[in-house]
Amino acid sequence: MVKTAKKRCDHKNVGVLVYKKSGKLLLLERMKRPYGWSPPAIHVDDDGENFTAAARRAVLEKAGLDAQKLVLLLKRACENKCVRRGGGWHNLRVFKAALWRGKLTRSRSETRNALWVSEPKVRALASLTEAHLAGKISARAWRKNPGLEVVWHKIFKNLGII
Repeated sequence: MVKTAKKRCDHKNVGVLVYKKSGKLLLLERMKRPYGWSPPAIHVDDDGENFTAAARRAVLEKAGLDAQKLVLLLKRACENKCVRRGGGWHNLRVFKAALWRGKLTRSRSETRNALWVSEPKVRALASLTEAHLAGKISARAWRKNPGLEVVWHKIFKNLGII
C-alpha cells in the first residue's frame, strides 16, 4: 500500500449557512477530525479558485445542493485545528446561501449525518461544545455525540446565531 502525502494547508477556508424557508439551518456531522456539527465548509483550492467558487463547491460536495446566490456574512482570520500539513489558522469567509436548489444528499465519505436544525437545537449543540471545552465531556464521548465543531461555535457566536 502506498501512502499519499497529506495536502498542505493553504490557510483559506469557506463555510456556507444554508437555511430552509422554515428557518432551519443545515448542519453536517463531520466523520473526520475535527469532530462536530458544522455547515458545509471546505478549503479553497490553491489552484486559483476564489472564495465564492469554493463556497458553491462546498455546498455541492458536502450536501448535494446547488448554491445559486451567495451573500458574504463574515471575513476574518481565525485559529483552527486544521488536519492538513502546516494548518493552524485560516483566512475564512462565511457566506449565506440566499438561493439554493436541490435535494439534500450528504457526502457519505466525509459526513456521518446531515440535519436541518432549529434554533433551539443549534443552542443545544453549542451547550455540548461548551461542556466539551470545559472538560466535562471526554474525547470519546464527544466523538460519539459531538456538539458544534469548535471553530463553528466561535463563528456562530460572532454572527449572533448563539
